[in-house]
Amino acid sequence: MNKKYNGMNDIIFKNTFYIEKNKDLLKWLIESCLDMKIDELELKDRELIKDNKIIKSKVVDTIIKTNGKVFNVEINNGESEQFIRDRNLGYLASIYSNALNTSENYVLQPISVQINLTSKNNKIHEVSKYMLKSEYGEFWSEKFIIYEFNVDKLKKTYYNKTKVEKERFKPLIMLISSNEELEKLCNGDERVKRYKDRVEELNDDPEYTILMSDEEDDKKLKATREYLEKLRDQEYNEKNKKLDERIKEVDKKEQEVDKKEQEIEKEK
Repeated sequence: MNKKYNGMNDIIFKNTFYIEKNKDLLKWLIESCLDMKIDELELKDRELIKDNKIIKSKVVDTIIKTNGKVFNVEINNGESEQFIRDRNLGYLASIYSNALNTSENYVLQPISVQINLTSKNNKIHEVSKYMLKSEYGEFWSEKFIIYEFNVDKLKKTYYNKTKVEKERFKPLIMLISSNEELEKLCNGDERVKRYKDRVEELNDDPEYTILMSDEEDDKKLKATREYLEKLRDQEYNEKNKKLDERIKEVDKKEQEVDKKEQEIEKEK
């Protein structure tokens, strides 16, 4: 039985939310994450990808406009190891820098927002918001914001949430839901059904599944390399530790010999 990929897979995500007919799904997802209604949404410096083109490379940030404010939004989905967080911070810093260079003035500069949809990390809270603040709670800047969502934890508590919370987090929950769970989650919601149909379509398309399996193999190979490097470093450290212990042992014996020689000299 072939493995089924869900919306947390990068290729599934991009080729579901960044196509013309599903632009409203992207808007719905971002509204869920930012907990606000969006007046206007567009992709920066490019057109939305048509259905017949595979998106594999990193997608540019999204511009949203609401309540007289402009936001540059970038979405990252996947695991959240520290090195990935550091990498994502670099992406956001680049977006912020570009916005700074192209703005007419500092007041009109768009708010740079990064949305990180993460899984497989129990240390992360359900919902977190990071901003530039001092240790006293004073803002350095309110135009640099990171939102992080632990989709696994949200899913575990989803059916215990209020009706309003369920409606808000529905697009996040559907990212990691199986077909059976999506049927239940749908309950007449045409958006969930379109998402479900699209994910099924991508999983049944050999051109996409080859890319997704290759991407997974790349991750496994990278994890294997990192494990072997750690093992090598550990073995190296163990060897050094044994060498240090041996040197200390030799030093101790030399000190004992010196002490005995000194005692003999005194007896003479």
